[in-house]
Amino acid sequence: MSEETANGRPAGRAAPAVTSRDPMRAAMLRLAASRSQLQIAMTPVPHRSFASVSAAQGANGLDPTAWLAALREYLSQWPLVRTALDALGGYWSAHPLRASSEATLAEVEQAVAPVVRRHPVTAVAVAAGAGALLVALRPWRWLAGPLKAAPRKASRWALAQLTQPAVQTALVGLLASQLARGNRSATRRGPGAGP
Repeated sequence: MSEETANGRPAGRAAPAVTSRDPMRAAMLRLAASRSQLQIAMTPVPHRSFASVSAAQGANGLDPTAWLAALREYLSQWPLVRTALDALGGYWSAHPLRASSEATLAEVEQAVAPVVRRHPVTAVAVAAGAGALLVALRPWRWLAGPLKAAPRKASRWALAQLTQPAVQTALVGLLASQLARGNRSATRRGPGAGP
């Protein structure tokens, strides 16, 4: 069986050392090494189902950390998703709220986990009740009415502002500065110069 790296891709050959004094040969060797590295990077990872990846992560299928790691590994088989996950991971690692949110999550988990273990049926019932309440109240619809009228109100407000003398003065000043800037650039180019 061929050698594999940690991410399941075939291990690449080491790039040949460029020792030739001929610049064309050296360039060709670098190009060949680059092509082989690209070929290795673009070789698709063998498809693995999420269930097999999740089972390989650990015996405890309910561990959220192992489950998220398995999901990330499964989704990483597609290059675009892998790139997006890497970008999000880099963004989150530098986010100012990361440390406080992880500490809060750990505290909440430490406080809630024993209660859920002691009363699992009650925990599921409370979660189902909260979901039903959310669906019954439909808070996403509360803003639907005001948001539908917002563009119409905004355009009326903008047109009403045009009748104000201060706004008219600001617009005339902006127009004059743009015209002056255009005239200055035309005089720098000189007469007869193209656009």
